[in-house]
Amino acid sequence: MIDVAKQVAYWRDGAQEDWVAQLACLELSSEHADILAEMNTFVLEARYPETLLPPPNEDEARRYMARAEEVLLCLIPQS
Repeated sequence: MIDVAKQVAYWRDGAQEDWVAQLACLELSSEHADILAEMNTFVLEARYPETLLPPPNEDEARRYMARAEEVLLCLIPQS
């Protein structure tokens, strides 16, 4: 069962991250937002161990890292 207080805190923190991104004038394409949302699954797992998912295998991890680098390279010129 999901801890409601943790879920509300997660939503609140997510809203703050969106607000900070807007203040910084960072623009994400929908593709990059999708990449980050997919990778966020691993952050949720760390916060909510009861939703334990299997870790990515080495190939999947390499693909996630390559996709994260793609997003980072898109954001760097905006800073």
